[in-house]
Amino acid sequence: MLSQIARLSSLLLLLTVGCHVLDRPTIVGSGVQLVDVRDCAGFSRIQAGSIVHLEIVEGDAYQVEVQGDDNLVPLVRTNVIGDRLEIGLEGDYRISAQQPLVVRIVCPPLQELDLSGATQTTLTGNVTDVEVSGASSLEVSQLSVDQLSVHISGASKTTFQGVVLSTVTLDSSGASKTNLEQLEADLLTVSISGASSVGCGNGIRQIRGSASGASKVVCQKNTNVQVDTSGAASVKSRD
Repeated sequence: MLSQIARLSSLLLLLTVGCHVLDRPTIVGSGVQLVDVRDCAGFSRIQAGSIVHLEIVEGDAYQVEVQGDDNLVPLVRTNVIGDRLEIGLEGDYRISAQQPLVVRIVCPPLQELDLSGATQTTLTGNVTDVEVSGASSLEVSQLSVDQLSVHISGASKTTFQGVVLSTVTLDSSGASKTNLEQLEADLLTVSISGASSVGCGNGIRQIRGSASGASKVVCQKNTNVQVDTSGAASVKSRD
């Protein structure tokens, strides 16, 4: 009896969530482009979700602008709370954009970048702590930091290009993919699980840590590797 009640409760929850999604109003983009400059400054962390595209470039001064359909741009929220810039969509809507909603940001080096949902992001410059989840993607170029910490989950994808003088710490799960082919670092410490994968180039000199589930580490033959594997996890070397 209890199991039947549990199953009925789960079914009712799914039906309720499904009806809520179907009931959400859809806003269709106008097709008329608008660029809106926002008054945002003083942040060293960025947290973004939803379907927005982010283009972040390191610079001395702060600049934030939102581009997209003129009836959708006002729905993009850009609030600075403490040292964090929070980006998302106002209201409970389904968005049908005629052109991408793009948030362009110029700011000093970031301490933290937190992405979720289906956010697509490019960063040209420095960041030390990265968290990516959902179906988000991130491409980082011209990186030059002492240490880098990366947490990636879901079906997200990340690519890093540049130099890390000391250690890269990578925690990866789900079906996430991490590309470190163009990254230089003395040490990569990994903790990967699920069906996640990480690919490394000649710039990674040492790899330490653990891999479980069906996860995979791919590296160069000359890399010093000490990774404990379990389940169907693997470490593969290539020329």
